Amino acid sequence: FKIASCKYSSSSTTSFLGPAKSDGLQTICNNFSGSTLEFWLKKSAFGANNEREVIFDLWNQETSVSTKGRLRLELRPNTSEPIYLIWGSGSNGAELSVGGTLTDSDIKDDKWHHYAVSIANVTTGMRVRLYRDGIMQSDQTDSNVIDDIRGLTGGLNATLGSLISDPAGGSLVKGDGKLSGSMDEFRYWKKERTAREVGLNWFSQVGGGTDDYDYNVDLGV
Repeated sequence: FKIASCKYSSSSTTSFLGPAKSDGLQTICNNFSGSTLEFWLKKSAFGANNEREVIFDLWNQETSVSTKGRLRLELRPNTSEPIYLIWGSGSNGAELSVGGTLTDSDIKDDKWHHYAVSIANVTTGMRVRLYRDGIMQSDQTDSNVIDDIRGLTGGLNATLGSLISDPAGGSLVKGDGKLSGSMDEFRYWKKERTAREVGLNWFSQVGGGTDDYDYNVDLGV
């Protein structure tokens, strides 16, 4: 998880494998600092079968109820709530519509838009905020608070543009739930980015040395 940005098109799926490290890159949804996903997305249509399309899916490779961890952001076509965040750590988890007033027509307008989804544990639950082009669209708090999602025996695996595995242990495989569209400049921050940080920097490139942890304390991917 030392990649500052990447580009994804609907013809392929991008995977990241994170081996165990001591610098904190193996933790997502950190209880102390939170997390933020940022990316650019251009989408002109949903697939003919109106299936869910995955933007980002992270899994700690654990299947036990007590140790499994998952974080997924996905699109759901033909609904009034097209953007969902699904998370879980151990036996705690939830799914939340995070798109605010955005519709699937807004998502598939064939234009590039910047999205940011910030996540943090707060006193009353899990706070999730979604921004589009620097403007907050949704600010919600769900009562299902989870622990950190950590890589244990096998580290953290994640995919852009598809599922990493079947989330329910069924017949779906890695690569299903493919995103139809283009995605660019994906960033995973090891902190909850504030509305000010997103609003001021959504149109800016990442600064600092891409491969130097000293300059990218908060940037995980």
